Amino acid sequence: MVEEVSPDVVFLDLHMPGMNGWELARRLRNRAKPPLLVAITGADREADHQRSKEVGIHLHLVKPADPEILRRMLERFERVVSKC
Repeated sequence: MVEEVSPDVVFLDLHMPGMNGWELARRLRNRAKPPLLVAITGADREADHQRSKEVGIHLHLVKPADPEILRRMLERFERVVSKC
């Protein structure tokens, strides 16, 4: 579905069946206008945080994700996009 549209923000589950979130992030980062990438995962491993940075994920949240952190991130993103 994400291939058919051009979303501003994509929420990724890092451990999806079929294709993991890191592979999807790599594909999305190669688009002409890449979206903001937010990973939400149940695993709080340093290696996962590092891998998220390496593939260009903007925010790596561990479940249960803090809604306040997510809200602030989306507000900042909205301000940046509105200036473009």
